Amino acid sequence: MSAYLFFAWRAWNQTLDAIENRDFETAQEYHQKCKLLAGFIDDFDVAADYIEAWILFEDEEYQEAAAQFALLPGVYDADQLARESEYNYAEQLFEDEQYQVAAELFAAMVEKHESGHEAEQMAIEAKYYYAVQLTEDALYDSAIDILWDLYQDHAYQPAYELWIENTYLWSLQKIEECDYKVAYDALNQISEEDERAEQELEELKPIIYEVGVAAYIAGEYKEARELLVCIGTDPNYSVAKYISLINYKTYGYNTGGIDLLTMIGFEDTNALIENSESLMIQYLYGTWENSSGYYYMSMEHKRDGTDYFSCIFPYYPDGEHFYIVDGIYKVGDSEASAKNYLSFTIVDEDTVNVYCYPTQSTYTLYRN
Repeated sequence: MSAYLFFAWRAWNQTLDAIENRDFETAQEYHQKCKLLAGFIDDFDVAADYIEAWILFEDEEYQEAAAQFALLPGVYDADQLARESEYNYAEQLFEDEQYQVAAELFAAMVEKHESGHEAEQMAIEAKYYYAVQLTEDALYDSAIDILWDLYQDHAYQPAYELWIENTYLWSLQKIEECDYKVAYDALNQISEEDERAEQELEELKPIIYEVGVAAYIAGEYKEARELLVCIGTDPNYSVAKYISLINYKTYGYNTGGIDLLTMIGFEDTNALIENSESLMIQYLYGTWENSSGYYYMSMEHKRDGTDYFSCIFPYYPDGEHFYIVDGIYKVGDSEASAKNYLSFTIVDEDTVNVYCYPTQSTYTLYRN
């Protein structure tokens, strides 16, 4: 054996001894002295990579160390060191206040069942402090999601307390953006926990009511309903009446709301009644006459379920049936051939203006 090979083999054995003794700077020094054996030893390059990974680990270059150890599965204790390097790197990020990335790394370890309870606790704390950063940056909606998950999944009480604060601040943000429905729902979530939220809800009610009424008037009935139902049964607001009108306009009938005949004079209730044959007939039940008693009309509901109308106005047309269409009383043998005779405009519960088409005159009649 030549002197070169002898010294190379001795350097290789010294490399292995240094690795075993965890003296990696020495191991690297000896490894460089035995390059002559590179083509003869299967693990020659593996040893070099392992030594390099360890030096990175000792220099606290944990991200690079983790990547290097991961390329050496089954080599010495590389698998364990890859996990330790990854954990230490996540800790470094945590200490540098890079909480979002740290939380992701810790969570990945937990998902892979690595590092046990310690990684899980660090993942919780990293997520919490990331939420704190989001709060400081006024990114309340993003913080809310993280904090709620922490509380729901881990019963982490600090997260719940910060969730309340973020929800409150986010609701104020939404109020400034005129997104009142979202703001109301957020405040309502925390009103039992936060007195400020309860106060904001009371101050928000008249604003929501005003916006909801404006939506109703504009014909935006879905938006109006969503806003008005926030207020609930507060007697200071006519929510139930508006919901009844919205139901009628949406479905063609009032589903479980207030009887429109008791809401005469409210918003466009009169027009809805006038344009509905069934509601107008109900409104007209009874006898009516003008102040002199000369002009008269009567609507009677018969036992057989039919409605009978009689009146004293000029030029009553021929026909067997009457129809009320869009507030117009028509007479004829069929709806298609019926002629306009009277039109009704509701004034109040007991007063109606009756326009007679043949005379082109309007008569005011009062309920007897």
